[in-house]
Amino acid sequence: MSFKLAGIDQLATSHPSFLQKWSSRGKVVGTAVLLLGIVAATNWRQIVVFLNLLVAIVLTAKLPVWLFSLALYPAIFSLPFALSKLSVSVAEAATVVGKATTAALLLALLVASTPYPQIFGALSRVLPPVLTDALFLAYRLFFLVVGSLERLLLSLRQRGAFGKGNFCWSFRVTLHAIGYLIANTLRLSQRLEQNYRLRGYGVRIYWGAEPYVWRMLDLAMLLVLICLVGGVLCFA
Repeated sequence: MSFKLAGIDQLATSHPSFLQKWSSRGKVVGTAVLLLGIVAATNWRQIVVFLNLLVAIVLTAKLPVWLFSLALYPAIFSLPFALSKLSVSVAEAATVVGKATTAALLLALLVASTPYPQIFGALSRVLPPVLTDALFLAYRLFFLVVGSLERLLLSLRQRGAFGKGNFCWSFRVTLHAIGYLIANTLRLSQRLEQNYRLRGYGVRIYWGAEPYVWRMLDLAMLLVLICLVGGVLCFA
């Protein structure tokens, strides 16, 4: 899991593709347009069109195939809602799972093609500064907590936890591990805040040197996406 998260950061900053030529604001707005189309979709045919579009973008941009696996996690969590739709029809259940998978792949494509400071910088234009700062710090803290959790689980397995015949001991150790993880998360969050303050972090996140102007490429891509979403919703 941590390998995939680190790989996403690597893709966003150094992977050459046509997506890198599109400004961060354009990609965020384009993602919002596609996400609205996915949410507004009413049948599985529309979801299939959106999913094929995203698959084509991922393959054209030469992004790694493991990016598709990130879309499977929301699909698993959507299964209970899909099962509740089986009483209506199989198509309704497939639409629920398809919406979750397509939306997850769309967001994975955004974070794999846009460095996170630019994403949160674009969000800071419309969201309150406190909310944007909280999301920014939580994003970085998530990476640190995932790495700490993986090291903790590895250490527990090496000591014989989660094995057969030692359920009581494993349960007690797991409770201790959860307490340690909570305390370590608080320590990491304080350390992360101190590091940013030492580096001059203020009340607004880093925006970068990209000028706040809309280019013709951004407007053309947004127009194409709006027409595409409208066409899919009206005719698919």
